[in-house]
Amino acid sequence: MFCTVFQKDRYDAIKVVASVEVETTNEQEALNEAYSLTQTVNRCWWQNDGVMSLFSGDGCPSTSVGDIIATPSAFYQVEPVGFAEIEDITKIINF
Repeated sequence: MFCTVFQKDRYDAIKVVASVEVETTNEQEALNEAYSLTQTVNRCWWQNDGVMSLFSGDGCPSTSVGDIIATPSAFYQVEPVGFAEIEDITKIINF
């Protein structure tokens, strides 16, 4: 399964920053794995296996509260603990 990660830039515009291949089809496990793989711990997160960076520039912050992770079936906002499904993504992202 692939997840797409979106982050706000410094102008509060939401931009896609990564496509992450996860090894599960379980929605919650996929969200946890995508979040984990987009964290800089021992190396820059975009160097992690299964992660394709889609941002421009030299770097990008780790996924954090307020960012969005999309699975094939839904969009979720990263919360202080866990993820909240976004009912109407058009209120957040202008396509």
